Amino acid sequence: MSEIIWGGASHVKLPVFDVCWTSPPYEIDTDDLYAVTQKLYKVAKDDALLWVMHPEAFAFAGWDLITHCSWCMTESDVDKAYIARGPLEVMHDIWLFKKRGQEHYWKSDYWMPNWLAGGLIESDATYLPVPTEGIQECLGASLPSEGKTFLDPYCGTASSVCTAHEMGFHAIGIEINEQTVKNARMRLKAMDIELSSERFKREAKLKDRGEKKDRGEKKAVQN
Repeated sequence: MSEIIWGGASHVKLPVFDVCWTSPPYEIDTDDLYAVTQKLYKVAKDDALLWVMHPEAFAFAGWDLITHCSWCMTESDVDKAYIARGPLEVMHDIWLFKKRGQEHYWKSDYWMPNWLAGGLIESDATYLPVPTEGIQECLGASLPSEGKTFLDPYCGTASSVCTAHEMGFHAIGIEINEQTVKNARMRLKAMDIELSSERFKREAKLKDRGEKKDRGEKKAVQN
């Protein structure tokens, strides 16, 4: 199961997680980003990993930088429209952190070149898509996915959540824009990914029906 939570990452309750991969808006307020990473530190498991796609390097409180790389994505027509100067390639800087003083599970021999050749991203969206190939590489180099929880506090349209789910994680995304949340949930449903909230609602309805049926049978016996 997976879930998309509506709300700001700096305000909602964050779940305990094993791996976090996120691409915060590049125009995000630095103080807000610091506050979120501090919240992430408090709920991260001891061997948790934090992947951040952002053009600037940060020294997050409680987190140690393990390594850094750049993902090179060949731009599509969408990216040309999104970026006014129209570069031939779009570079995404990715930073990998671990909790300070803690052991971590990271396959350093699996992946981490300084250059990754990206594929063409085709979309009619008005935003810059996150390359799912890059997310797959990051998560593939992280701890085994079975039984582990993935978190993206700035999930947008849920590319990371979908990717993590397909790789076996219990994937959770947080998004502040209500319409984007609706679009992300529709995307997951279209992929036949069951949402935790929908399952809980269904189970609650079944339980309520069962209790009503029991009460009706008891009343019939009494009469």
